[in-house]
Amino acid sequence: MPKIKIDELLIEIHKSTDLKNLAKEWGRNHSLALKLWETRDPRARLMATQVEEPPKVKEDQLDSWMKDADFWDLADAVSELISRTPFAFRKMQEYIDTRSEYIKRCGYLLLGTIAKNGIGLESSVFENYLERIQKRFSLEVPRVREVMADAFIAIGSRNIELNEKALRIAGKLDLGQLSEDLNFTEKLSTQRLQTRLR
Repeated sequence: MPKIKIDELLIEIHKSTDLKNLAKEWGRNHSLALKLWETRDPRARLMATQVEEPPKVKEDQLDSWMKDADFWDLADAVSELISRTPFAFRKMQEYIDTRSEYIKRCGYLLLGTIAKNGIGLESSVFENYLERIQKRFSLEVPRVREVMADAFIAIGSRNIELNEKALRIAGKLDLGQLSEDLNFTEKLSTQRLQTRLR
């Protein structure tokens, strides 16, 4: 991308209706990501997560950005960035134990992503998280429950062993329905999923 002043970049960011496409035009740029974040402008910070280079991100930077994320879309965007780094599993473990609803949501978003994409991880890694979600689900705010539900289903979709355990938990406990179209037992019992797992 051309070298232009940060003020001009901010104007372009605020004019854009699609930051992801704009980020593709600009390309990945670690230095630019840091400068955009430093502006404290909400849309600029969203853009920072899009242009950041995951291999160049430091762990303390991720913690700082996550702590600064003060609205849901930004917290989710930082979470997506973290998922592309080697720190994803450790950050997931740390973040789901925090009091901050933004950071806790990030932790469960990471858990869901790891459950979907984590190749080579043993079932025992995820069993405790099924039980944790079982105990904590009704206590969290809706935005956190939403991603806890996604993580629960992602774990239960990994293999037949985890599927059976998730179904047992969903069947005997009142995890409830987050919305009318979400039912844990239904989601984990589809013919397509059961065929894939077996």
